[in-house]
Amino acid sequence: MTKKIEVFVQNSIRITDRLGRIYIDPVKVYEESHDASYVLITHDHYDHFSPDDIAKVVSDRTILVVPERMADKAEELHDMVGRIVTVKPGVYREIDWLELETVPAYNILKPFHPKNAGWVGYILRLDGKRIYIAGDTDATKEAKAVKCDIALVPIGGTYTMDANKAAELVNILRPDVAIPVHYGTFVGSPGDDEVLYRIKKSGKDLMGNMAGLQEREEDMRKLLIVVDMQKDFVDGALGTKEAVGIVPAVVSKIREYPIEDVFLTRDTHQRDYLSTQEGKNLPVEHCIEGTPGWQLDEKVALAAEGAKIVNKPTFGSTELADIIKGISDKEEISIELIGLCTDICVVSNALLLKATIPEVEISVDASCCAGVTPEKHQSALETMSSCQITIKNG
Repeated sequence: MTKKIEVFVQNSIRITDRLGRIYIDPVKVYEESHDASYVLITHDHYDHFSPDDIAKVVSDRTILVVPERMADKAEELHDMVGRIVTVKPGVYREIDWLELETVPAYNILKPFHPKNAGWVGYILRLDGKRIYIAGDTDATKEAKAVKCDIALVPIGGTYTMDANKAAELVNILRPDVAIPVHYGTFVGSPGDDEVLYRIKKSGKDLMGNMAGLQEREEDMRKLLIVVDMQKDFVDGALGTKEAVGIVPAVVSKIREYPIEDVFLTRDTHQRDYLSTQEGKNLPVEHCIEGTPGWQLDEKVALAAEGAKIVNKPTFGSTELADIIKGISDKEEISIELIGLCTDICVVSNALLLKATIPEVEISVDASCCAGVTPEKHQSALETMSSCQITIKNG
Protein backbone atom coordinates (compact mmCIF):
# COMPACT_ATOMS: atom_id res chain seq x y z
CA MET A 1 0.00 0.00 0.00
CA THR A 2 2.85 2.43 0.74
CA LYS A 3 3.82 2.29 -2.93
CA LYS A 4 0.58 4.16 -3.59
CA ILE A 5 1.39 6.92 -1.06
CA GLU A 6 3.45 9.91 -2.18
CA VAL A 7 4.68 12.55 0.25
CA PHE A 8 5.77 15.88 -1.23
CA VAL A 9 6.40 18.81 1.15
CA GLN A 10 4.93 19.55 4.56
CA ASN A 11 1.75 17.49 4.86
CA SER A 12 1.15 17.43 1.10
CA ILE A 13 0.29 13.83 0.31
CA ARG A 14 -1.19 11.98 -2.65
CA ILE A 15 -2.70 8.49 -2.43
CA THR A 16 -3.67 6.55 -5.53
CA ASP A 17 -6.45 4.04 -4.96
CA ARG A 18 -9.20 2.34 -6.95
CA LEU A 19 -11.40 5.25 -5.82
CA GLY A 20 -9.06 7.59 -7.70
CA ARG A 21 -6.46 10.06 -6.47
CA ILE A 22 -6.81 11.47 -2.98
CA TYR A 23 -4.85 14.61 -2.10
CA ILE A 24 -4.25 15.79 1.45
CA ASP A 25 -3.22 19.43 2.04
CA PRO A 26 -1.80 19.99 -1.47
CA VAL A 27 0.84 22.74 -1.41
CA LYS A 28 3.70 23.73 -3.71
CA VAL A 29 2.04 21.94 -6.64
CA TYR A 30 3.98 22.61 -9.84
CA GLU A 31 1.84 20.85 -12.46
CA GLU A 32 -1.84 21.22 -13.24
CA SER A 33 -3.16 17.66 -13.18
CA HIS A 34 -6.85 18.20 -12.32
CA ASP A 35 -7.00 14.51 -11.38
CA ALA A 36 -8.23 14.63 -7.78
CA SER A 37 -11.22 12.52 -6.82
CA TYR A 38 -10.97 13.91 -3.28
CA VAL A 39 -9.03 16.72 -1.63
CA LEU A 40 -8.85 16.56 2.17
CA ILE A 41 -7.76 19.59 4.18
CA THR A 42 -6.65 19.29 7.80
CA HIS A 43 -6.73 23.00 8.74
CA ASP A 44 -6.57 26.50 7.32
CA HIS A 45 -2.89 27.49 7.74
CA TYR A 46 -1.32 28.65 4.49
CA ASP A 47 1.02 25.65 4.24
CA HIS A 48 -1.98 23.28 4.36
CA PHE A 49 -4.83 25.20 2.76
CA SER A 50 -3.52 26.80 -0.43
CA PRO A 51 -6.37 27.67 -2.82
CA ASP A 52 -3.93 28.31 -5.68
CA ASP A 53 -2.43 24.84 -5.32
CA ILE A 54 -5.78 23.14 -4.76
CA ALA A 55 -7.00 24.71 -8.01
CA LYS A 56 -4.27 22.82 -9.89
CA VAL A 57 -5.49 19.38 -8.85
CA VAL A 58 -9.30 19.71 -8.64
CA SER A 59 -11.98 19.43 -11.30
CA ASP A 60 -15.76 19.70 -11.37
CA ARG A 61 -15.86 16.06 -10.18
CA THR A 62 -13.67 16.58 -7.11
CA ILE A 63 -15.08 16.38 -3.58
CA LEU A 64 -13.36 18.86 -1.25
CA VAL A 65 -13.43 17.85 2.43
CA VAL A 66 -12.63 20.49 5.05
CA PRO A 67 -13.13 20.99 8.80
CA GLU A 68 -16.49 22.53 9.60
CA ARG A 69 -14.88 25.75 10.88
CA MET A 70 -13.36 26.22 7.39
CA ALA A 71 -16.65 26.23 5.51
CA ASP A 72 -16.54 29.95 4.70
CA LYS A 73 -12.93 29.87 3.49
CA ALA A 74 -13.60 26.81 1.34
CA GLU A 75 -16.41 28.62 -0.48
CA GLU A 76 -13.88 30.43 -2.67
CA LEU A 77 -13.30 27.05 -4.35
CA HIS A 78 -17.00 26.32 -4.76
CA ASP A 79 -17.08 26.84 -8.54
CA MET A 80 -13.96 24.72 -9.11
CA VAL A 81 -15.09 21.49 -7.42
CA GLY A 82 -18.04 19.13 -7.58
CA ARG A 83 -19.03 19.76 -3.99
CA ILE A 84 -17.71 20.70 -0.57
CA VAL A 85 -18.19 18.47 2.48
CA THR A 86 -17.48 19.69 6.01
CA VAL A 87 -16.49 17.44 8.92
CA LYS A 88 -16.19 17.74 12.67
CA PRO A 89 -13.40 16.16 14.75
CA GLY A 90 -14.06 12.66 16.05
CA VAL A 91 -16.62 11.44 13.50
CA TYR A 92 -17.00 8.64 10.93
CA ARG A 93 -18.15 9.63 7.44
CA GLU A 94 -18.80 7.81 4.21
CA ILE A 95 -18.39 10.33 1.40
CA ASP A 96 -19.55 8.66 -1.78
CA TRP A 97 -17.30 5.57 -1.68
CA LEU A 98 -14.59 6.96 0.59
CA GLU A 99 -14.79 5.88 4.23
CA LEU A 100 -12.97 8.10 6.69
CA GLU A 101 -12.74 9.00 10.34
CA THR A 102 -11.60 12.33 11.72
CA VAL A 103 -9.27 12.67 14.70
CA PRO A 104 -8.88 15.95 16.63
CA ALA A 105 -5.53 17.59 15.74
CA TYR A 106 -4.19 20.16 18.17
CA ASN A 107 -1.27 21.31 20.32
CA ILE A 108 -1.11 20.54 24.01
CA LEU A 109 1.17 23.33 25.27
CA LYS A 110 1.64 25.42 22.11
CA PRO A 111 -0.70 28.15 20.85
CA PHE A 112 -0.51 27.37 17.12
CA HIS A 113 -3.25 24.75 16.84
CA PRO A 114 -5.80 25.15 19.66
CA LYS A 115 -8.19 22.30 20.28
CA ASN A 116 -11.24 24.55 19.99
CA ALA A 117 -10.32 25.40 16.40
CA GLY A 118 -11.86 22.08 15.34
CA TRP A 119 -8.99 20.99 13.08
CA VAL A 120 -8.54 17.36 12.14
CA GLY A 121 -6.41 14.45 11.10
CA TYR A 122 -7.92 11.69 8.98
CA ILE A 123 -8.06 7.90 9.07
CA LEU A 124 -8.77 6.60 5.56
CA ARG A 125 -10.00 3.06 4.98
CA LEU A 126 -8.40 1.95 1.72
CA ASP A 127 -7.62 -1.52 0.35
CA GLY A 128 -8.26 -3.12 3.72
CA LYS A 129 -5.82 -0.74 5.47
CA ARG A 130 -6.38 2.07 7.94
CA ILE A 131 -4.18 5.00 6.97
CA TYR A 132 -3.76 7.67 9.66
CA ILE A 133 -2.82 11.15 8.46
CA ALA A 134 -2.29 12.96 11.74
CA GLY A 135 -2.24 16.57 10.53
CA ASP A 136 -0.63 19.28 12.64
CA THR A 137 -0.85 17.80 16.11
CA ASP A 138 1.02 16.82 19.21
CA ALA A 139 0.91 13.31 20.65
CA THR A 140 -2.56 13.85 22.11
CA LYS A 141 -4.72 11.31 23.89
CA GLU A 142 -6.87 11.05 20.76
CA ALA A 143 -3.82 10.40 18.58
CA LYS A 144 -2.59 7.71 20.98
CA ALA A 145 -5.95 5.91 20.73
CA VAL A 146 -5.83 5.59 16.94
CA LYS A 147 -5.85 2.10 15.40
CA CYS A 148 -4.02 2.08 12.07
CA ASP A 149 -1.87 0.05 9.70
CA ILE A 150 0.00 3.03 8.24
CA ALA A 151 0.71 6.27 10.13
CA LEU A 152 1.84 9.56 8.59
CA VAL A 153 3.04 11.64 11.52
CA PRO A 154 4.50 15.18 11.68
CA ILE A 155 8.01 15.57 13.10
CA GLY A 156 8.84 19.27 12.53
CA GLY A 157 8.89 20.17 16.21
CA THR A 158 7.96 23.84 16.11
CA TYR A 159 4.26 23.65 15.32
CA THR A 160 3.82 19.92 15.90
CA MET A 161 5.45 17.09 17.85
CA ASP A 162 9.17 16.65 17.20
CA ALA A 163 10.85 13.50 15.91
CA ASN A 164 11.38 11.98 19.36
CA LYS A 165 7.75 12.55 20.41
CA ALA A 166 6.60 11.19 17.07
CA ALA A 167 8.70 8.08 17.63
CA GLU A 168 7.06 7.60 21.02
CA LEU A 169 3.64 7.92 19.39
CA VAL A 170 4.58 5.41 16.70
CA ASN A 171 5.64 2.91 19.34
CA ILE A 172 2.24 3.30 21.00
CA LEU A 173 0.31 2.95 17.73
CA ARG A 174 2.50 0.13 16.40
CA PRO A 175 1.55 0.49 12.74
CA ASP A 176 3.12 -1.76 10.12
CA VAL A 177 4.65 1.36 8.51
CA ALA A 178 5.16 4.91 9.76
CA ILE A 179 5.98 7.80 7.43
CA PRO A 180 7.37 11.15 8.63
CA VAL A 181 5.85 14.37 7.26
CA HIS A 182 5.90 18.11 7.97
CA TYR A 183 9.64 18.64 8.23
CA GLY A 184 12.60 19.94 6.25
CA THR A 185 10.71 22.63 4.28
CA PHE A 186 9.55 25.30 6.73
CA VAL A 187 10.55 23.69 10.03
CA GLY A 188 12.59 20.71 11.17
CA SER A 189 15.65 19.34 9.40
CA PRO A 190 15.99 16.72 6.66
CA GLY A 191 17.77 14.43 9.13
CA ASP A 192 14.86 14.28 11.54
CA ASP A 193 13.40 11.23 9.79
CA GLU A 194 16.45 9.23 10.81
CA VAL A 195 15.39 9.58 14.44
CA LEU A 196 12.20 7.70 13.66
CA TYR A 197 13.98 5.29 11.35
CA ARG A 198 16.12 4.06 14.25
CA ILE A 199 13.18 3.52 16.59
CA LYS A 200 12.40 -0.18 16.99
CA LYS A 201 10.37 -2.07 19.52
CA SER A 202 10.04 -5.80 20.09
CA GLY A 203 12.18 -6.40 17.04
CA LYS A 204 9.63 -4.80 14.72
CA ASP A 205 10.86 -1.96 12.51
CA LEU A 206 8.24 0.74 12.84
CA MET A 207 9.64 3.23 10.37
CA GLY A 208 10.15 3.60 6.66
CA ASN A 209 12.18 6.71 5.75
CA MET A 210 11.52 9.35 3.14
CA ALA A 211 14.34 8.19 0.85
CA GLY A 212 12.65 4.90 0.02
CA LEU A 213 9.77 3.26 1.84
CA GLN A 214 9.78 -0.50 2.08
CA GLU A 215 6.32 -1.97 2.11
CA ARG A 216 5.90 -4.61 4.75
CA GLU A 217 4.74 -7.90 3.31
CA GLU A 218 2.10 -9.54 5.42
CA ASP A 219 2.67 -13.18 6.26
CA MET A 220 -0.85 -14.19 5.35
CA ARG A 221 -3.10 -13.24 2.44
CA LYS A 222 -6.67 -12.66 3.55
CA LEU A 223 -9.47 -13.59 1.15
CA LEU A 224 -13.12 -12.52 1.32
CA ILE A 225 -15.91 -14.66 -0.15
CA VAL A 226 -19.24 -12.91 -0.66
CA VAL A 227 -21.99 -15.48 -1.09
CA ASP A 228 -25.06 -14.88 -3.28
CA MET A 229 -25.74 -11.19 -2.61
CA GLN A 230 -28.23 -11.23 -5.48
CA LYS A 231 -31.44 -9.27 -5.92
CA ASP A 232 -33.69 -12.32 -5.60
CA PHE A 233 -32.16 -13.10 -2.20
CA VAL A 234 -32.05 -9.50 -0.98
CA ASP A 235 -35.40 -7.98 -1.88
CA GLY A 236 -36.73 -10.23 -4.65
CA ALA A 237 -38.42 -13.60 -4.83
CA LEU A 238 -36.72 -14.97 -1.70
CA GLY A 239 -35.75 -11.69 -0.06
CA THR A 240 -36.12 -10.85 3.62
CA LYS A 241 -35.88 -7.72 5.71
CA GLU A 242 -32.79 -9.23 7.37
CA ALA A 243 -31.14 -9.60 3.95
CA VAL A 244 -31.89 -5.99 3.08
CA GLY A 245 -30.53 -4.96 6.45
CA ILE A 246 -27.05 -6.47 5.94
CA VAL A 247 -26.33 -4.76 2.58
CA PRO A 248 -24.51 -1.74 4.11
CA ALA A 249 -22.36 -4.03 6.28
CA VAL A 250 -21.52 -6.22 3.28
CA VAL A 251 -20.53 -3.19 1.21
CA SER A 252 -18.35 -1.89 4.04
CA LYS A 253 -16.72 -5.30 4.47
CA ILE A 254 -15.90 -5.55 0.75
CA ARG A 255 -14.15 -2.19 0.91
CA GLU A 256 -11.86 -3.46 3.65
CA TYR A 257 -10.23 -5.86 1.19
CA PRO A 258 -8.09 -5.31 -1.92
CA ILE A 259 -10.40 -6.10 -4.82
CA GLU A 260 -8.12 -8.89 -6.06
CA ASP A 261 -8.77 -10.71 -2.77
CA VAL A 262 -12.58 -10.57 -3.08
CA PHE A 263 -14.54 -13.47 -4.60
CA LEU A 264 -18.30 -13.48 -5.15
CA THR A 265 -20.63 -16.37 -5.82
CA ARG A 266 -23.79 -16.08 -7.83
CA ASP A 267 -26.56 -18.68 -7.52
CA THR A 268 -27.31 -19.60 -11.14
CA HIS A 269 -30.31 -21.59 -12.33
CA GLN A 270 -31.78 -22.26 -15.76
CA ARG A 271 -35.31 -22.06 -17.14
CA ASP A 272 -35.96 -25.70 -16.17
CA TYR A 273 -35.36 -24.93 -12.48
CA LEU A 274 -38.77 -26.19 -11.33
CA SER A 275 -38.03 -29.63 -12.78
CA THR A 276 -34.76 -30.00 -10.85
CA GLN A 277 -34.46 -31.65 -7.45
CA GLU A 278 -33.93 -28.24 -5.80
CA GLY A 279 -36.91 -26.80 -7.68
CA LYS A 280 -39.18 -29.60 -6.53
CA ASN A 281 -38.18 -29.01 -2.91
CA LEU A 282 -38.19 -25.20 -3.20
CA PRO A 283 -40.75 -24.43 -5.92
CA VAL A 284 -39.98 -20.71 -6.17
CA GLU A 285 -38.20 -19.60 -9.32
CA HIS A 286 -35.17 -17.49 -8.43
CA CYS A 287 -31.78 -16.48 -9.76
CA ILE A 288 -32.57 -17.62 -13.30
CA GLU A 289 -29.49 -16.75 -15.34
CA GLY A 290 -29.88 -13.44 -17.17
CA THR A 291 -32.92 -12.22 -15.22
CA PRO A 292 -32.86 -9.09 -13.04
CA GLY A 293 -33.15 -11.24 -9.88
CA TRP A 294 -29.97 -13.12 -10.84
CA GLN A 295 -27.94 -9.91 -10.80
CA LEU A 296 -25.99 -8.76 -7.75
CA ASP A 297 -27.51 -6.12 -5.51
CA GLU A 298 -26.53 -2.81 -7.10
CA LYS A 299 -24.65 -1.45 -4.10
CA VAL A 300 -22.75 -4.69 -3.67
CA ALA A 301 -21.93 -4.85 -7.38
CA LEU A 302 -20.56 -1.34 -7.35
CA ALA A 303 -18.40 -1.97 -4.28
CA ALA A 304 -17.13 -5.26 -5.74
CA GLU A 305 -16.42 -4.02 -9.26
CA GLY A 306 -13.44 -5.92 -10.64
CA ALA A 307 -13.75 -8.87 -8.24
CA LYS A 308 -13.85 -12.49 -9.41
CA ILE A 309 -17.42 -13.86 -9.76
CA VAL A 310 -18.13 -17.60 -9.69
CA ASN A 311 -21.51 -18.81 -10.93
CA LYS A 312 -22.70 -21.91 -9.11
CA PRO A 313 -25.63 -24.20 -10.02
CA THR A 314 -26.19 -25.45 -6.49
CA PHE A 315 -25.64 -24.50 -2.85
CA GLY A 316 -21.86 -25.02 -2.61
CA SER A 317 -19.34 -24.29 -5.34
CA THR A 318 -16.66 -26.90 -6.04
CA GLU A 319 -15.23 -24.49 -8.63
CA LEU A 320 -14.73 -21.85 -5.96
CA ALA A 321 -13.16 -24.41 -3.60
CA ASP A 322 -10.71 -25.42 -6.35
CA ILE A 323 -9.77 -21.79 -7.02
CA ILE A 324 -9.14 -21.09 -3.34
CA LYS A 325 -7.20 -24.32 -2.91
CA GLY A 326 -5.01 -23.32 -5.83
CA ILE A 327 -4.17 -20.08 -4.06
CA SER A 328 -3.53 -21.85 -0.75
CA ASP A 329 -1.11 -24.23 -2.46
CA LYS A 330 1.09 -21.25 -3.34
CA GLU A 331 0.77 -19.00 -0.29
CA GLU A 332 -0.57 -18.92 3.25
CA ILE A 333 -4.13 -17.64 3.36
CA SER A 334 -7.12 -17.11 5.60
CA ILE A 335 -10.74 -16.94 4.43
CA GLU A 336 -13.70 -14.88 5.60
CA LEU A 337 -17.23 -15.59 4.32
CA ILE A 338 -20.25 -13.30 4.33
CA GLY A 339 -23.58 -13.17 2.50
CA LEU A 340 -26.81 -15.12 1.95
CA CYS A 341 -28.32 -17.32 3.12
CA THR A 342 -26.50 -18.32 6.28
CA ASP A 343 -28.32 -21.62 6.63
CA ILE A 344 -28.05 -22.69 2.97
CA CYS A 345 -25.29 -21.35 0.75
CA VAL A 346 -23.01 -19.72 3.33
CA VAL A 347 -22.82 -22.86 5.45
CA SER A 348 -22.50 -25.07 2.35
CA ASN A 349 -19.52 -23.14 1.02
CA ALA A 350 -17.90 -22.78 4.43
CA LEU A 351 -18.04 -26.53 5.07
CA LEU A 352 -16.93 -27.35 1.52
CA LEU A 353 -13.90 -25.11 1.92
CA LYS A 354 -13.16 -26.59 5.34
CA ALA A 355 -13.23 -30.09 3.86
CA THR A 356 -11.06 -29.07 0.89
CA ILE A 357 -8.41 -27.11 2.80
CA PRO A 358 -8.78 -28.15 6.46
CA GLU A 359 -5.62 -26.39 7.68
CA VAL A 360 -6.70 -22.97 6.40
CA GLU A 361 -8.26 -20.58 8.92
CA ILE A 362 -11.89 -19.94 7.95
CA SER A 363 -14.26 -17.45 9.56
CA VAL A 364 -17.78 -16.14 9.03
CA ASP A 365 -18.87 -12.64 10.02
CA ALA A 366 -22.38 -13.12 11.36
CA SER A 367 -23.14 -9.39 11.14
CA CYS A 368 -22.74 -9.61 7.36
CA CYS A 369 -24.99 -12.67 6.94
CA ALA A 370 -28.71 -13.36 7.07
CA GLY A 371 -30.64 -16.61 7.06
CA VAL A 372 -34.02 -17.68 5.73
CA THR A 373 -35.19 -16.89 9.27
CA PRO A 374 -33.31 -15.48 12.26
CA GLU A 375 -33.63 -18.86 13.96
CA LYS A 376 -32.11 -20.74 11.03
CA HIS A 377 -29.36 -18.13 10.79
CA GLN A 378 -28.41 -18.82 14.40
CA SER A 379 -28.57 -22.59 13.97
CA ALA A 380 -26.25 -22.43 10.95
CA LEU A 381 -23.75 -20.35 12.91
CA GLU A 382 -23.74 -23.00 15.64
CA THR A 383 -23.20 -25.76 13.06
CA MET A 384 -20.23 -23.96 11.54
CA SER A 385 -18.78 -23.22 14.94
CA SER A 386 -18.99 -26.94 15.77
CA CYS A 387 -16.93 -27.60 12.62
CA GLN A 388 -14.14 -25.28 13.83
CA ILE A 389 -15.13 -22.31 11.68
CA THR A 390 -14.66 -19.08 13.61
CA ILE A 391 -17.82 -17.02 14.02
CA LYS A 392 -17.30 -13.27 14.31
CA ASN A 393 -19.92 -10.93 15.76
CA GLY A 394 -22.23 -13.88 16.40
